[in-house]
Amino acid sequence: LGRGILAALEAEAVRTWSTQSGWLQARKDAIEFYSSAGWQAFGDCYEITRIGEHRSMWKSFTEPTT
Repeated sequence: LGRGILAALEAEAVRTWSTQSGWLQARKDAIEFYSSAGWQAFGDCYEITRIGEHRSMWKSFTEPTT
């Protein structure tokens, strides 16, 4: 269900705003989920106060996904 929602959000961003890439802050426990959808982690992990450890991730919407 989550992967379908993420794919729909990505497609809508491309359709509505001609978005070519996306950027997000993934909770440590969600990095594997986003990675499986083609998102790539970059930079070091960092702490968001009262929320927990995160990692920045990005994805190109102009290249075919694997």
